[in-house]
Amino acid sequence: MAKKGSILLGNLLKYMGKAIRFYELGIAPMVFIILLLAGFTRVMLPSQLEGYGIAAFLFSGLGIAVIYLTSAVYLFAYIKELKNELYGKEEIKAFIREKGLTVIMATLALVFLVIAIFIPAIFTGFNIIVSLVCTVAAFSIYITYIFNICFIIDKNVGVADSFKASKKATSGRKNEIFLMLFVFNIILTVPVTMITIPLLLSGKELALSFVITFLSIVINLMTQRFTALMYMRLVYEKNEDESNNDI
Repeated sequence: MAKKGSILLGNLLKYMGKAIRFYELGIAPMVFIILLLAGFTRVMLPSQLEGYGIAAFLFSGLGIAVIYLTSAVYLFAYIKELKNELYGKEEIKAFIREKGLTVIMATLALVFLVIAIFIPAIFTGFNIIVSLVCTVAAFSIYITYIFNICFIIDKNVGVADSFKASKKATSGRKNEIFLMLFVFNIILTVPVTMITIPLLLSGKELALSFVITFLSIVINLMTQRFTALMYMRLVYEKNEDESNNDI
């Protein structure tokens, strides 16, 4: 059973430091290139596909699937590293082959679940109070199931079981996880704002699109690491305390 005291906040700065070093993972260059290609392609090609409704839809869906799956591969490799487990090309291929579809389905399920929370706000014309309640509920849902992909990767469970496991892992820890994510994103907002505001003011839309795509990939990989570190601390708390593992 999880301890009642804080077990995450004391590690915030350490986790931030580890998250920033997203480039240290062995497969980071390959993952980064794939995400860049997928991101830049999604920026450049949509205008070329105007008038091709189905083709545009399929292209957008494929791009999203590639981004979700590639991000999960990075998370898979990082969790393996945190557990001091060896992995290589064959293990990555096996993960994509055996769990790729499960990862995409679980990710989409969480996205749709969060979006569905805002349906009352849409029907009320985004009433301030209703929108605020929906936003709080959406954050709660996201935090509750934030580790679903981690469980698919680490525990080899299906979509439904990954949601159940994440709910159990975050029970009693939602406020702490929220504060961790809040501070993490606030800190990242400062450099991102300093970089994007000049481009926004200059009116260089294409350059701004590329910079935002680049930064979103960096933030994505940092978030994968930050999430994995929280997951390891919560799920393997007893093992970590007993072995004094530096996570």
